[in-house]
Amino acid sequence: MTISLILTGGTICSRTEADGLRRCSVSSVSTILEQRFRAQHPETDVQFAVQAPLNRLSEDLTPADWLVLLDCIAETKPGDIRGMMILHGTDTLHQTAAMLSAALARFPVPVVLVSACSPPGEPDSNADDNFSAAVSLIARGLAPGVWAVYRNTDGRIWLHRGCELEECSRSADFHSPHMCPAEQAPTRTRTETVPLPRRDRPPRLAEILLLMPYNGMRYDRILPGQAAAVLHATYHSGTANASEASPYSVRELLRRCKENGIPCYLAPCVLQPGSYSSTAALVQQGAIPLDMPLWFAYGALWLGASSGLKGDSLTGFVTETYQLVRYQPE
Repeated sequence: MTISLILTGGTICSRTEADGLRRCSVSSVSTILEQRFRAQHPETDVQFAVQAPLNRLSEDLTPADWLVLLDCIAETKPGDIRGMMILHGTDTLHQTAAMLSAALARFPVPVVLVSACSPPGEPDSNADDNFSAAVSLIARGLAPGVWAVYRNTDGRIWLHRGCELEECSRSADFHSPHMCPAEQAPTRTRTETVPLPRRDRPPRLAEILLLMPYNGMRYDRILPGQAAAVLHATYHSGTANASEASPYSVRELLRRCKENGIPCYLAPCVLQPGSYSSTAALVQQGAIPLDMPLWFAYGALWLGASSGLKGDSLTGFVTETYQLVRYQPE
């Protein structure tokens, strides 16, 4: 059994040095992780095809790094592996998981993101447990898709869908709406093989302007610039400020976006019976509602826009891709 092992950096690929600071060291840590795994599982026949395209803390990642990661994945032949493990930092794990969920919506083998709360070998680290759990999940026939596996402070190892993963809380735990214990992971076989196309040259790096609302946000001071799209987060009710003739209203942002020919999306947001009039007012003025998690919307918009999609084609790509990856009860 061969598993593709892609290292990008982060805490799980770090070590604490003499000055007390943690620094990435993918070359040494990958060896340590594999040695510790084989010591704990001497009977295993798994082989790792190791690649290390990045060596960065996840808070330092940029869209250009995402392209490097996607190019690395595109070089992998799915027919040669049982699954893929991507070692990644915790700070932006939820963002990369969402983007990959869109990029790998038809990838025929499971992709599991693995991270840790502290470097491997440290007393409180969950690196070994998370690494071993990912291998076990793939060996047992985890369903294709993008996943994240993580041992929370409750001592249990949880499995999350990449498109739903939420930002790690201050308690160092990960959560998602349909998280399940790793031992209850869904398994099934996908027969079709849909490898990623290789690119002759990287696509352009599209800019998606993401805005998080707060009481007092001045939209008259926000310039969309050259963004391919604006994505505005909503409050828990799917709402945002829709006051009329106010610099604190999203209406002002929509006006500026329209002047510059830039689409403006709201997520998560759905206009339906029971929605608030504020949401309806923004949609009527041109905001495009996306009924999906915020970070999936961001990742899919970035991916689509970077591939040159615009207008209805971009919106259609985002919504259709989410239909492929969203949670559907068995």
